[in-house]
Amino acid sequence: MASRNISIPVDAQTERAWGAMGADERRKIESILGVWLRELAREQPESLQNVMEGAGREAQARGLTAEILESILRGE
Repeated sequence: MASRNISIPVDAQTERAWGAMGADERRKIESILGVWLRELAREQPESLQNVMEGAGREAQARGLTAEILESILRGE
């Protein structure tokens, strides 16, 4: 599937965290967000809880650990 870019407004702390993370972490977050948005766009979307759980499973499968996620959320 070809990649397309979108813009999403975020707060300053989120922008700083994004700018501080490495390329691998960015790709993982982009992947999680893509899965989440595709699920929300389906005709009969799953509950948000199920979507988030699925995104979490995919993130783990792609190497996102709890430590990396915590670091991202702290803006490190």
